[in-house]
Amino acid sequence: MNAPSDTSVVRTHAVFFSDANEAAVARLNGAYSSVYQLSETLFLVKTSDLASRVAERVGIKGSDRLVPGVVLKLNDAYSGYFKGDLWDWLG
Repeated sequence: MNAPSDTSVVRTHAVFFSDANEAAVARLNGAYSSVYQLSETLFLVKTSDLASRVAERVGIKGSDRLVPGVVLKLNDAYSGYFKGDLWDWLG
């Protein structure tokens, strides 16, 4: 089965690094303009890139890997209690 190829839809992805890695965080912030940092190892990214492309661009997979991790595409259902600016960012 082929991955969806529609790159015009902006998606929110969760990016998990296995451990704090300054070079990977710098690459993430350099590659994407819409990034929300939840912790030293967990970030949210808004982009039209597919999860596999996000993983390559931030250094989780590919020939230029920096850190083990995973990228998950999120759906539009959110629930919880967190700082207000997160909900503003998600909105």
